[in-house]
Amino acid sequence: MLNTFKYRNIVHSKFWSIIFIGLIWIIADNALEFVFPTYLESIGKSYILIGILLSLPAIIGLIVDFPLGNLSDRWSRKRLMIWGLVLSPLFGILIFLFKSNIALFVIFLLWGIAYQTWFVPREAYFATLTSKKRRGEQYGVSTEFFYLGETIGPLIGGVLLSSFGEISNLGFYVVLCLIAAGLVSFTIKEKRNRKNRLAETVVQSEMSVAKNLSVLRSAGSYTYALLYLVLLFTALSGAIFTLEPLFYSFFRLDPAMGGLILAAFSFPAIFLGAPFGKLADRLGKKSLLFIGLLVAGFSLILFGIAAATVSFLIFAAITSVGIALSRPALSGLIVDLSYKHRKGELAGIWAFFGDAGFVAGPILGGVFAQFSGLRGAFVILGWIIIISAIILILVRKKPHEYL
Repeated sequence: MLNTFKYRNIVHSKFWSIIFIGLIWIIADNALEFVFPTYLESIGKSYILIGILLSLPAIIGLIVDFPLGNLSDRWSRKRLMIWGLVLSPLFGILIFLFKSNIALFVIFLLWGIAYQTWFVPREAYFATLTSKKRRGEQYGVSTEFFYLGETIGPLIGGVLLSSFGEISNLGFYVVLCLIAAGLVSFTIKEKRNRKNRLAETVVQSEMSVAKNLSVLRSAGSYTYALLYLVLLFTALSGAIFTLEPLFYSFFRLDPAMGGLILAAFSFPAIFLGAPFGKLADRLGKKSLLFIGLLVAGFSLILFGIAAATVSFLIFAAITSVGIALSRPALSGLIVDLSYKHRKGELAGIWAFFGDAGFVAGPILGGVFAQFSGLRGAFVILGWIIIISAIILILVRKKPHEYL
């Protein structure tokens, strides 16, 4: 976030408009999702079922990403964004009105579709605003604001839940989504390309998927290890956002403190992504990735066995530092594996593994908590990260191994 001011001269007003609208949405989304685990627990859902329900938006995302991307090209990104921002609050309200497993299953799927209806065309629109020579820096700004939203959202969500109850979180989410929809309507201009045809874009998408799978089949064990780590990082994020609200509730902490602890898992990453990326280039990406994984793994274990609130905050923040150490190094290692002309194919493969992690994270978190308790779930996650770091060191890249 400190780097944002450095980028003020490389972007324009449209860029900042979509960044600001995205920040509003991220804050609203995290404030609402902070409530989901404890709410579902309060109506008698098991940890496993909670994990499954919270994974459904990511599962539907894997299915509808391509069709929504095609539709945004054929129809209107702006209109799709507005529809997504309007429908999301509607399905969010329904989550709190129906309590049966089947109803919640369907509603979470619909909420996930609405979520993607906003998110996919937003990403497509954002991509058109980036400059080829400055794209890395501009996406860096977007990432910093994403972590900022992940920090502010739980903080506000915890305070609202503590002061006014779940209905206030829902109301906050509804209001901010509608504000974001209004801002999209009034600030975003787009030129519609009427030459695109749905049949052509579907065929192109299917060819892209087939090509990515073909490239992936030729990859070696080192490449698979790195892609597994992509899945691990997003799975870890999904597991933490599922488990931490249940964790603070288990210890009967105030929801405001629960929001602060969850925010601590994101806060340091706002400032450390770019510096650690430079450090990875200087010290070696693989070494820094290994160190970051160890830091994150051991701090998660300590988080799981800690007993004091201050300890929870410290170990959550240290976990975030470990992740901030690891992610730029991991990104660099994966890009290093590809020839220049294949980086686009790599992006699709990378995104698939990342999306799969958001599916696996809540489910695994729920399973671990069901059979090992909430403390045990964090300890297991920590050991998985440490073992993954050891595997990374043991797996060697073969000469000329590329994606």
